[in-house]
Amino acid sequence: MTTAEHENPPLKRRWHQYSLRTLFILTFLVACASSWLGVKMRQARRQNEAVDALIKLGGKVGFDYKDRGATPSDPAWLRNLFGDGNVTSIDLSRSKVTNVDLERLKGM
Repeated sequence: MTTAEHENPPLKRRWHQYSLRTLFILTFLVACASSWLGVKMRQARRQNEAVDALIKLGGKVGFDYKDRGATPSDPAWLRNLFGDGNVTSIDLSRSKVTNVDLERLKGM
């Protein structure tokens, strides 16, 4: 061996080292997933608020899982985050709903 080989041994790259580009891509993907999750949670919260207001006024609300004759199979904590499902029907025939109350349905 020459003296140059003793002075600069080859560097071993560990398998768990990542490049800065990989870190940026991973951060971008996590940010996209988090923003999508936040949007879905906000939509569910607005829908739940509107449904609760309609039920208090005497209306009836049907969800997509009830149309299939099923019960919600998701855990309660997941339904709290994302709602009970999609609203498929609203019955206001025997309720005391005014035009002001219908403004709450605008976002649905």
